[in-house]
Amino acid sequence: MSVSILITGASGYIGSRLVVRAKRFGFQVIAAVRPGAGRASLADTEVRHFDLTEPLDPSLMDGVGAVIHLAAVIREDSQPPGATEDFNVTGTRRLLRLARERRVARFLFVSSQSAAPHAPTKYGRSKWQIERLLTEPGEIVIQPGMVTGGAPHGVYGTLVKLCRRWPILPLVNGGAPVYPVHIDDLCDGMLEIVGGVVPERGTVRFTPPAVVPFSQYVHMLASLRAGCAVATLPVPVGPLLGMNRMIAKLRGWPLVSEERLQGLAALQVPSPRPQEHVITVPSAAEHLALEGRRRRLLVEGRTLFRYILGQRLSSMAVRHYVRAILREEDPSPLRLPRAFVVWPTLLRCVEPVTGSQNVRLRRRLRAAMRIIEMTPQAAPVFHNYDRTPWFIAATRIVAVSLAELLLLPVRYLAADYSRY
Repeated sequence: MSVSILITGASGYIGSRLVVRAKRFGFQVIAAVRPGAGRASLADTEVRHFDLTEPLDPSLMDGVGAVIHLAAVIREDSQPPGATEDFNVTGTRRLLRLARERRVARFLFVSSQSAAPHAPTKYGRSKWQIERLLTEPGEIVIQPGMVTGGAPHGVYGTLVKLCRRWPILPLVNGGAPVYPVHIDDLCDGMLEIVGGVVPERGTVRFTPPAVVPFSQYVHMLASLRAGCAVATLPVPVGPLLGMNRMIAKLRGWPLVSEERLQGLAALQVPSPRPQEHVITVPSAAEHLALEGRRRRLLVEGRTLFRYILGQRLSSMAVRHYVRAILREEDPSPLRLPRAFVVWPTLLRCVEPVTGSQNVRLRRRLRAAMRIIEMTPQAAPVFHNYDRTPWFIAATRIVAVSLAELLLLPVRYLAADYSRY
C-alpha cells in the first residue's frame, strides 16, 4: 500500500509541483490549503482545510503516513488584523504536535537559506525557530537552496518577471552565494526522503555542483528562462528600499517586497548544522535551458499559427507544434523580433522565397501548416466554397498578386537574414 502524504501549502509554488510529482511517484496525496487558496492545480486530489492562524481539526491527520510542511504566512496582510504572535511558529507547533500524537512516520519541514537566529526578516527568524522544534525521530529539516524553475512564482518568478521588464536591474548583495536547485529535483528528493533514503532526523541540504554569485544567477535566469539580456547595477540595500517604496507609490507596484530585499541582503554561506545530510542535485541551468526553449517555441508556434490562419489555435495544437520541433535536428527557437510576435502579419515581409538560404523559417512554416491542416479551424479558411461573385473573387486575386509582387524584393533582401 502506498504512503499517504499530507502536503501543506499545496496550492503554492513548490506545493503545486510537489502534488504532481508525488502522484507520479505513486503516493496518495492529501492537499492541505487555506480557504480561498487557488485550487486549479488540485484537481482529482483530496483537499483538507488547513490554516496556520486557526486551531487544527484533528481529522486533518486521518490516514496520513507522512507530512511535508510548506505552508507559511509570508505577508503581513495574510495575518488576522491586530495579530502579534508568529503564526508560522505557533501554527507549525500545533501541526507537529498532532503529527506526533498520530505517530506519523515522517515530518519534513521546508526551511530557507535565510533561516538564522538573528535574521533581518521575521520570515528568516521564524524558519530558525521552527527548525528547533523538530527533535524527534522522523522529523527532518529541508534546506532547499534557491528554488528555481517551473511556473514563474516565488522569488524565482519575481526575478524572471523583473528580467523581462527591466533592461537594468539594481541588485543588492550581488556577490552573495546562491544555491540554485531546480524545483523538480527538490520535489523528487523530498519524496525519496519520505521513502527513508536518509537518516531518521537532522537536516537535509540540497546543493548544486557549484555555488554561484547572486548576480550571476540573475544573468542565468535572464538568458536561459526569460530569453533576454540584462545589466546589473550594485546598489546598497537602503537606497534600493527607498526606490522600491517610491516606485510603489508612483506606479502602483514595487520592484520586489521589502521582506525579500532584506533577505537577499543578508544571504551568506549557511553554517553547518548538526546531523546534516547533503544531497547534490544536477545544475539548474540544464533544466532552465530546456524550459526556456519550450517557452520560446510556444510563443513561436502561436505566432506562426496566427500568421498562417489569422486566428489563435488551441493550446493542444501549440503543444503539438513544440513536440514536432523538439524532434528536429536543430530544435532551437527562431529569434523572432518582438514586433513579429505582436503583429504576425509582418512575417509576410520575410517569408522565404524559392532558393532562400533561410531554410529554418521555411521548415517551421511547413510544420505549422501541417498541424493547422489537421484542426477544425482550417476548413472554413482553406476550403471556403461560398458562392462569391466572380468580379469580387477576381479583385481579391489581383490584390493578393500585387501585394506579393511588391513584397518580392523585400523577401529577397531578407532571404539571407541570419537572425531567424
